[in-house]
Amino acid sequence: MRRQEAKEPLVYYTELERRGLTGMLPKDTDPLQLLRQRGFISVELHRGRRFDYDLATELEHEGIEYQVKSLGPDESSPCPRLEFSLPHFVDDRVLLPDGRRGEREVRPSKRLTRQRYFGKYSDVIKVNSSLHTDQSIAQLQMIRGHGFIAWSGSIPSRSIDQFVRQGIEFAMRGYFGGDTVVYEVQLHGFIDDREEAD
Repeated sequence: MRRQEAKEPLVYYTELERRGLTGMLPKDTDPLQLLRQRGFISVELHRGRRFDYDLATELEHEGIEYQVKSLGPDESSPCPRLEFSLPHFVDDRVLLPDGRRGEREVRPSKRLTRQRYFGKYSDVIKVNSSLHTDQSIAQLQMIRGHGFIAWSGSIPSRSIDQFVRQGIEFAMRGYFGGDTVVYEVQLHGFIDDREEAD
């Protein structure tokens, strides 16, 4: 997923982890306040819990750009979770084969029927400009077919809730395009190469 411009000093996952600040949110905490302090929070999705629209709405109301990853269960957590981060957060938790650190990427879904390589943004956009659409009825179908969708206006709660309930991992970011919020959702296998073209 394309990085957003960081306006504050960078915060690294490994540093937060060393300080014990990467765990699930304690009860009765203000998630927006903790996100501002840490640049990263993790929210566990127990049975029946949905995407945190309240936090996304608060971030947008405050004019704060963000990224959220919806991650399934793994060795660090038996429940699905949402990880909210701000542009100055750097996910460096994965040790890559060449010794560098990389981010925890979204994994392929066992639920989607099209388990394939989606392609690069630069290639797909040439033949299908509808990667950017505000038509809510087409959003779920398009992301299943292309692995990426962008739109402006409001969060498509139906599509996002369906992904969260089905355990489909995705990365989403919200940023400001003029006077409206622009959302982008990306699945495993889609390559956002727009920064390479810049």
